[in-house]
Amino acid sequence: MADNFSELSDIESPVGKPTAEGPSLTYVREVMPINQFHGVRQADDLDDLVELPMLGACKNCFAKGIKTVSSSANQGDVERGGPAYFYIDCDRLTPANRVLALQIGGKVHFDIYEISIFFDFALEEDTTITAMEQASCAIVAQLTNQEPKDYPYTLEELQKLFENYQKNLPADEVEREEFERSIGTIFDSLEEYLELMDEREGFYYRP
Repeated sequence: MADNFSELSDIESPVGKPTAEGPSLTYVREVMPINQFHGVRQADDLDDLVELPMLGACKNCFAKGIKTVSSSANQGDVERGGPAYFYIDCDRLTPANRVLALQIGGKVHFDIYEISIFFDFALEEDTTITAMEQASCAIVAQLTNQEPKDYPYTLEELQKLFENYQKNLPADEVEREEFERSIGTIFDSLEEYLELMDEREGFYYRP
């Protein structure tokens, strides 16, 4: 697929289509949250898991061999003042795509399940589904096709990723506590993280 918005023509855009719940939607504030979780074997499986504004981006990730971890762009996000976002699995990104993802504004998140890179988007009351789809697809368009598999880290890669992660943690103690309540453990050092990951099958890196 071409690395531009035309890739949406290969994966039919859902924007503007009627849904089983009602007529066509225009704004992100009209999109109800989807709270389903299951494995994805083909692109169409994403229809039941991903909200309309992020569906094109997640399907384009799938087509490029990139695993999405989570996404959100719905009424609740607008009410909370944003952001909308989607996460991709850094463990399953090629080294080249890891570099690209950070260059185009990706932010790193470390947790006990995987290292992920996320992209967030400001939301307003009048943010349209089409605008959000275009913004998220523009991000994916800059990543390259790859084989969908795990890619080992070098220690140097992990150090750079951890620096990005720390840079995006809240500095204020109250905000930091709230952040930790919402996302789980905050890691204070790469060594702490690697010690935990020694117990996780499938996570590995080359020193």
